[in-house]
Amino acid sequence: MKFFSISAVFLILLSGCSQKSAFSNFELSQEQEYSISNTQRAKIVSPTQIEGVFTAVYLNNIYPQKYTANDSFLIFFYMKDEIHPKELAFKANQ
Repeated sequence: MKFFSISAVFLILLSGCSQKSAFSNFELSQEQEYSISNTQRAKIVSPTQIEGVFTAVYLNNIYPQKYTANDSFLIFFYMKDEIHPKELAFKANQ
């Protein structure tokens, strides 16, 4: 009987967590959900502190009817101490 009780409690705890996702707590459109899941962020770090943030959003999965020919990205670049970063270039893999 003790084993059955422990198993039942364990299964209830696991089944309650498995059916929810982060998006179930918010009312988001399909595009908003796709934009969150297709976003990548990276911190630009020096040895002692964070210098900036790089964020890229892959647009082909969000708007497949609009972006079909090439891979399209929306890129955000922020550095806290520089208004116009020097020597900044984005290059595609070739």
